[in-house]
Amino acid sequence: MTEDKGSLAALGENHFGEKLQRIMRDTESKYRDIIDLPRPVSNVHHPMPEEDRAAQFSAFAALTGYGSAIRDAEERFATDHADGLEHIPFSEEETP
Repeated sequence: MTEDKGSLAALGENHFGEKLQRIMRDTESKYRDIIDLPRPVSNVHHPMPEEDRAAQFSAFAALTGYGSAIRDAEERFATDHADGLEHIPFSEEETP
């Protein structure tokens, strides 16, 4: 199904494009005086090592020990129900 230039979707895309261009133009003129300046470097604080910078963006475990508790529960379940596990589907492909 093709859309002609007068369709609602085409009008929406055109409006979005025009709005985005206007935002980019306004932003560029707003920051033109500082956009090409060099990055400021502190005379007081030393740059943070890359390892520390990366660490602040690493995954955060809000529930410390949660993964371990889940694995323990899985192992207990498997041990308690070892003889009946062959009847439990573990993926959607295995469901009838």
